[in-house]
Amino acid sequence: MKRHLFCLVVYLLPSTALAATFVEDFNSGVFNPNLYLSKNTPTFSLSFSGGEAVMTRTFGLGNGGLQLSTIFHIAGDYTTTVDADRTLLGSGSFGLVVNDAIPTASIATDVYFRPGSLVQGNIWSLPVFIDDVISDGSSNTATFRLRRVGTTVYNEVDLGSGFVTLNSRTDPNLDAPVQVSLFLLEEVGASDDLLGRFDNWSIEADQFINFVPEPSSLMLAAIALLSVVFVRCRLR
Repeated sequence: MKRHLFCLVVYLLPSTALAATFVEDFNSGVFNPNLYLSKNTPTFSLSFSGGEAVMTRTFGLGNGGLQLSTIFHIAGDYTTTVDADRTLLGSGSFGLVVNDAIPTASIATDVYFRPGSLVQGNIWSLPVFIDDVISDGSSNTATFRLRRVGTTVYNEVDLGSGFVTLNSRTDPNLDAPVQVSLFLLEEVGASDDLLGRFDNWSIEADQFINFVPEPSSLMLAAIALLSVVFVRCRLR
């Protein structure tokens, strides 16, 4: 009688779903394929130096801005943080912003350094409301954090003593897909040289849309999904 080998393979999956995660520490010195750069005057530029993203604007009256944005969109709850250094910022504004993914500029939330040693948090859902808060910056370095839980968004900043909430708002329009950007803006009428540094940018969310996975990320996901494998074989 011919014998056949039968194997039963059982995969035990993790009990909780993996959250979507993006981390950019800028140490590689090359442009991440999940990001794109936009600017509206040639006086703004971006470089990677010393493990940081360095945004600059040279002297002149060409007001405008520079944004480093995610190509992918974010759905559901999210938390995004970034370290910022404004030591050489001058008269610019410099920080973290979340906009609606469909470019209508109808919803947004941001937290940033502004001139005069201040930090500001804005939340808007146009044409319904605008919620702006300005606070004492008290430091040249900060960690900015933006969060969404359900239909509530939070603008938060850590100036060295832990996170505090600048403002928050709950509104059903705030649950739309969004994208995240780092930005440098010149104030209207100002002409300073500007320089701001970003580091340790991270995004955690329920879901990324149109994300470009890297091979290492795929490998880690495969290992996590197939975390335990039992193989049982017998001859018949």
